[in-house]
Amino acid sequence: MLNYKRLSKVISHALRHEPEKYGIKLDSNGWAPIQTLIEGIKRQAPVFSAIEIEDITSAIQSSDKVRHEIKSGQIRATYGHSTKKKINKTIEMTGVPDHLFHGTSPDAWAIIKEEGLNPQSRQYVHMSNNAQVARKVGARKSKNPVVLQIDTILARKNSVQFSREKNGVWLSNAIPSFCIKEIAKN
Repeated sequence: MLNYKRLSKVISHALRHEPEKYGIKLDSNGWAPIQTLIEGIKRQAPVFSAIEIEDITSAIQSSDKVRHEIKSGQIRATYGHSTKKKINKTIEMTGVPDHLFHGTSPDAWAIIKEEGLNPQSRQYVHMSNNAQVARKVGARKSKNPVVLQIDTILARKNSVQFSREKNGVWLSNAIPSFCIKEIAKN
């Protein structure tokens, strides 16, 4: 039986982090031919040397998170890119909540207070519309996570743009520090 969880991780690595290693060239929106992905995975991960498009589809559908999408023979990672090539995201002009949340560590919060919230090694800042989800994300970085609240109204007035992914994750290029505050711990 094929390990779909492991295959999903390989797909993510190929599309989010090192597409060139797999012989993939992403377009400006992060799309690549699915057949090119399959060939690259077969070369780079021999354990998957017999995979077919149905296996890619099954790995994506069995995942607990919406990390990839397939359309017209193309595939892309929906978010989380750390590639040098910037992936264009559709900007949300309506439907942006008044507040978004970001979980982080106390050390990172000390820097964010001064410099604002920046993507770091990713292409975009990742946020949630739910403080509890942000706390869980922050818990990956610290035993005592800090949950930040982003004032999106103020941010938008200062030319910050937001993009919402299908899985509910909100993205932005950067958030100025004056649009961010720490929320009280529950």
